[in-house]
Amino acid sequence: MHIASRKSNRSRPPYYVPKKLPIPSAPAGYPKSRSYKKSQSPPPHSPVGFPENQIYNVLSFGAVGNGVKDDTQAFKNTWNAACQAQISTSSAVFLVPYKFSFMIQPIIFTGPCKSRLVFQIDGTLVPPDGPKQWPQNTNKQDWLLFKGVHGMLMQGNGLINGRGEKWWDLPCKPHKGGSGPCDSPSIIRFSKGSDLSVQGLRLENSPKVHLRFDSCQPVN
Repeated sequence: MHIASRKSNRSRPPYYVPKKLPIPSAPAGYPKSRSYKKSQSPPPHSPVGFPENQIYNVLSFGAVGNGVKDDTQAFKNTWNAACQAQISTSSAVFLVPYKFSFMIQPIIFTGPCKSRLVFQIDGTLVPPDGPKQWPQNTNKQDWLLFKGVHGMLMQGNGLINGRGEKWWDLPCKPHKGGSGPCDSPSIIRFSKGSDLSVQGLRLENSPKVHLRFDSCQPVN
């Protein structure tokens, strides 16, 4: 039996179809990362409110920020200048700027400094890529070591990527059947400091420990 269908004379109610918006690409200068969150907004912790003469930008001290060239010496020069600055009513700002990526060898930031410090990381920091690229005759326990620093805030919207993958696969590691010892660096270590605070940063892929405090108090 054939049943004829009838069309309704009622018109359909209007409706809205949202347009598909393009996904914003990662800001130029950032390396691709598994956990990177795409954003086009400025860093929330950019050093607003500090006079230019209190901001020590690593680019002003010779850093290139392409993620390949060794920028260690520029970071040392920036630290020396910021650490020696005499600012009685505020802080000296060590600035790692947004949209740049800096490759840094193992480095020691030594205090005490003459003023309080803000270590502002809005860009990306990476170490040498694995143990074979690590400098010979260099301690493999630490990458970024802050020694004897008092009165410092480390903050920013940046990324510190420890590039730990090649360290994790060393044959001396227990999951590879090794029995050690098996040295691997921590990303950041504070030693013999005080009045230290860390906030807002993203740390990932550490060869061993992301953040470590030894003989420091108080810390936040």
